[in-house]
Amino acid sequence: MSLTGNHLLRQQKVLAKTDSRSRVRQKSRPPQYKLELLLLVAGMGISIVSFLGAFYALTRPCAIALRARYANEGRCVPIETASELISSAAATAESEKNTAGLKLALEKLVTATQDLEKIPLWSGHHARAQQMLESNQRQAQNLDLMVRAMDKAMSAAIMSQDPPHPVEKWQEMKLLWQQALSLLSIITPDSYVQELRLKKIQEYGANLMAISKRLKLEKEAQIQLEAAKELASITLARQGIAQTLENWILVQATWSEAVNKLSAVNKGIMAALEAQQLWVAYQSGLASARDRQTREEFSATTYQEALRLAKQAKSFSEQQEYAQAVSNWRLALTYAQQVPKDSFHYPVAQPLISSYSASLAAAEVKLRVALVLKTARAHLSRACAGIPTICEYNVTENLITVQLKPEYVRAVKETFITAGNRGDYDTLVNMDEHMGSLRAALQAISDNADIPLELYDQYGQLKGSYVPNIS
Repeated sequence: MSLTGNHLLRQQKVLAKTDSRSRVRQKSRPPQYKLELLLLVAGMGISIVSFLGAFYALTRPCAIALRARYANEGRCVPIETASELISSAAATAESEKNTAGLKLALEKLVTATQDLEKIPLWSGHHARAQQMLESNQRQAQNLDLMVRAMDKAMSAAIMSQDPPHPVEKWQEMKLLWQQALSLLSIITPDSYVQELRLKKIQEYGANLMAISKRLKLEKEAQIQLEAAKELASITLARQGIAQTLENWILVQATWSEAVNKLSAVNKGIMAALEAQQLWVAYQSGLASARDRQTREEFSATTYQEALRLAKQAKSFSEQQEYAQAVSNWRLALTYAQQVPKDSFHYPVAQPLISSYSASLAAAEVKLRVALVLKTARAHLSRACAGIPTICEYNVTENLITVQLKPEYVRAVKETFITAGNRGDYDTLVNMDEHMGSLRAALQAISDNADIPLELYDQYGQLKGSYVPNIS
């Protein structure tokens, strides 16, 4: 046996003796010692596992840099993924103009944020991740503000459908538009939705102005409505004690004012519906008050108007303006006859009726004469017209006088002489027919006017007379 073999044999014997002694001691130890030993072994196992896990994490590319100069050369998948999500979110936000698209972009930014937050503080990519996080969170906030603004705008738009609406609802809509604009004002200019934001600011501002105008109309109409109600309340109180004409005039005036206020309420708004219902009731009250007032008011008015027209008729008769006189007498008689029987002025109006009837008859006679004279003058004017002028005339109720003009007589004589010397029988015949037509016209004028006519020559000598044919 070699030396090495002997040595090994001795070691085995020693180990055997040691193992034997060890088994004896183990048998003599208490159970508590065994429990502590087991816990120590278990704790050492957990520490080893934790160490190995941390070591693994520290060895990932996003968690540790190989060397300072090469720290950014290692790949970091969360940053790459976040970058792709951010780019996709920007493209989505810029292309999509609705809340669904913006919410999708926002979800991408939220996912990118979650990826970036996984990069620990000791990573060489931590600084870059923080920059991306700051920008990403700002853009996410901008998108969230835009979505919230558009949601409020949509709520306001839906609420505004099927008008009219009460004041409270218009106020709620106005607040929604204001809130939407306030959210848009917070969005930073570098937002993905800057173009959409500017467009919506203009759109929402216009809608806010329209809603504010509608709200103003509703408030003004409500004021008009309340004023009309107050007037109606006052009118009913006055109507309960009204007796005299003055009382009923006041009642009618206040009813009329209340109705006018209701009529002034703009159509197409909420207050107009109530105003229309009240208008019917107020019109009924106005009609009743008007009926009560009219009996005395109409009586006084017609009586005074009859007196006024009669006075004018007398003046026109004195001025020989018989057409105006007849017209005024007729109106005066009509007004006197229209005074109501159950009114104060009826008894004093009755004597006027017989007096005005007689005056009207006399005026009508004078008017007929005046018309006859006017017609005769018009016919004489046409009969005497010519070059040179044939005659001049004067018309009264009893006589028509016609005098031939010297120029005319001289022209007729010269025409006869010249035609006779030439043997121009056609001219002589025409002149004879002309003279016959003049005589016939003067006779017709006399017949139509039923007034005798006298004809004088250029020297004023009576050449003939004509008495109208009475038959």
